[in-house]
Amino acid sequence: MFNRLFSRRPTPGEIAAPVDYESLFNEVMEGLAAGWTAGQVKAYLTGRENDQQFVEWLFRYDREVLQVEPEQYHQIAEQLVQWGDMEGGLVGQMVKEIGQQKQKRPEIVPSVLDQQVETLFTQGSSAYVEGDLLGAIAAYNQALAIKPDNHEVLYEKGRVLADIGRREEAVKIYRKSLDIQKTSSALSSLGVCLNNLGRYEEAIDCADGALKLNPKEAHALYIEGFALNRLGKYVEAIEACDEALTFDANNCLVLSEKGDALAYLGRHEEAISIFDRILSLQLDERVLNNKGISLINLERYEEAILSFGTAATIRPDKHEALHNRGGLLLKIGQYEDAIATFNAVLTIKPSFHQALGNKGLALARLGQYEEAITTFDHALSIKPRFPAAIGNK
Repeated sequence: MFNRLFSRRPTPGEIAAPVDYESLFNEVMEGLAAGWTAGQVKAYLTGRENDQQFVEWLFRYDREVLQVEPEQYHQIAEQLVQWGDMEGGLVGQMVKEIGQQKQKRPEIVPSVLDQQVETLFTQGSSAYVEGDLLGAIAAYNQALAIKPDNHEVLYEKGRVLADIGRREEAVKIYRKSLDIQKTSSALSSLGVCLNNLGRYEEAIDCADGALKLNPKEAHALYIEGFALNRLGKYVEAIEACDEALTFDANNCLVLSEKGDALAYLGRHEEAISIFDRILSLQLDERVLNNKGISLINLERYEEAILSFGTAATIRPDKHEALHNRGGLLLKIGQYEDAIATFNAVLTIKPSFHQALGNKGLALARLGQYEEAITTFDHALSIKPRFPAAIGNK
């Protein structure tokens, strides 16, 4: 009866954006010019090493602003590579990649067509920042009409397509970009897209390719761990997560994947320890939900109810943790509280047949058979072959 009662939700999160990325960037560059050590760089960037929004800002900043005079080219390039060598997070990887690209292409005088492409690229980036994703795609398409083999424009177009859910198209665009020039960032982005499409083996191949190009690509290790978890290869997933955590011990996304893998292996005490570590860094509805499930497996029911309740308070628009709370109340015989909880779930998601089935069961346990039958019928009207409703009715 309870084999599908409790559910996990593998949903990635994001680090909040800093107030001023440009000031952050300039401070580090000035520090490097003044002789900052790796320890000083890491200390200054604490908490921002894997900020995806900072990475995206750096990419745009390079194209829009960081086009320096030829005599400064080598100096800037060397500083960026030095920064990347000192700081191994996603931000460090991006600045190093920008620096290496500048080292390969010094003192290039752009043609008129190149300038047109650059202008359209900038327009696309600005549209993206302003939330006009279709406008961004339109600008990138115009740029590609002039220069179809510009791998950077292709990469950015792929990212926008992925953001608006057109992932199959994004995969094709990413692959086209990679056919022109392989970069660890493009391989990682393709891996994320493939993971979201459920194509986990291909995602692992992309992650492996990114790691060959850049062994410090911590995000690729996260992508690999995510895919391995969903393939049921939990021990390998933990190994990938542990390697990623050597670059950033407090990466909540990686910690979450590790905690989930431990839970799937039945190592619930260890899983809870990881979940608590995440929650000491940030409150997360999904982590609280999964912690509650591990607590159920250890028969620590009161703590589980509290964990589910906190998750529901954080995200009152989400039904998963609330439904798990109702399922636990049903399991331990608190039928009236369970019914009230399932009603709250159905307020959020009226067509959730599992909540209707569990509510019907709680009503039956209270002897309210007519209402239970009506509730089971409602569930069957949504999912006619729903076994629990058929059997319990």
